[in-house]
Amino acid sequence: MIEVKDDRHIRTLLLRPNRSMTWNDNRQVILGLTLATLLVPTLWAARGMWLALPLAGIELAALAAALYFVCWKLGFRQVIRIAPDSISIAEGYYFPSRDWRLDRSRTALAVQRGKHPWDAIRVTMYDREQRITLGEFLNKEDSESLLKYLTDCGFRIRSDSVPRELPF
Repeated sequence: MIEVKDDRHIRTLLLRPNRSMTWNDNRQVILGLTLATLLVPTLWAARGMWLALPLAGIELAALAAALYFVCWKLGFRQVIRIAPDSISIAEGYYFPSRDWRLDRSRTALAVQRGKHPWDAIRVTMYDREQRITLGEFLNKEDSESLLKYLTDCGFRIRSDSVPRELPF
């Protein structure tokens, strides 16, 4: 997902993975499944099959951990600030863990198109010292929108290629 914000002479692009559910929605799903899942083991435990309760608890804990991990991974963000003379890129989960500064006049784009028509394009912003891949987590439509926003800002596409071989 791409959000664009224009302030005077600075354009800010916020790139995030598409999220179907927030953490609060996931908690409600976990609560609903907990109530439904613990009903049968509780009845079994009342009849003497007490081992069903810990196994159901382990199953629910694994589900909750998996949903939390996926929700955390989908919290990743890249923020691109484009000023008239510079570009700053920051990325991280809850706060910026990595950031780069580029001189706008020496920066260009490299676009790598996938072999399959459904593959998303890979957009890399680079100068003489750094290469930063932008929006690796975006789907095809969002990555094409990102490329359009960046070319509308005046960035040049220096290389446009198709990968010669598959990475696997």
